[in-house]
Amino acid sequence: MRQKIEIPAIHEKDLRNILDKFNLSEKIDKGEIKCALCNKQISWENLFAIKILNGSPVLFCDEPNCIEFLNK
Repeated sequence: MRQKIEIPAIHEKDLRNILDKFNLSEKIDKGEIKCALCNKQISWENLFAIKILNGSPVLFCDEPNCIEFLNK
């Protein structure tokens, strides 16, 4: 059975642990993750949001257009 987990907010100190569960921390460190909307490289400084789409985490940056899209 698939379990849906909603995480409305993540404390900064817990972020790496959560992303480790998805095997994404090292990819962010290496610059291998891109924003799902604008394709900008995701870093620890510009990571704005994480959404689970089709069972996989998708990351978004803090560019104003990406933030606006996510707030709609």
